[in-house]
Amino acid sequence: MKRTLLTLAAGVAIGVAAVSAPALGSHHAAKRYITAGVGDSITIPTLDLFCSVERHDPDGHVTGPVIYCDRDSVSGRSWGVFVSRRWIKVASPTYYVYQHARLP
Repeated sequence: MKRTLLTLAAGVAIGVAAVSAPALGSHHAAKRYITAGVGDSITIPTLDLFCSVERHDPDGHVTGPVIYCDRDSVSGRSWGVFVSRRWIKVASPTYYVYQHARLP
């Protein structure tokens, strides 16, 4: 009986290792980093997100490079987020709803 339980436990351990090893490896294998420069755009379909990197915000209130992200499925303007070196701003289609300075 003891030998049967040991064999069963070893079989379960081997089975768990065989099933979990590909899953653990695939998570890290699928990780990629994307670098975007001024003028580049990125679409992330799973989040319904479209982002573009610009020299400054469209209204000229934020100086320096800015990344702007909004919903990809909406035609026209939608709620979005501006991120620059100094500011994080949340914008409705007509005005900034929230802004906060990026602190070190």
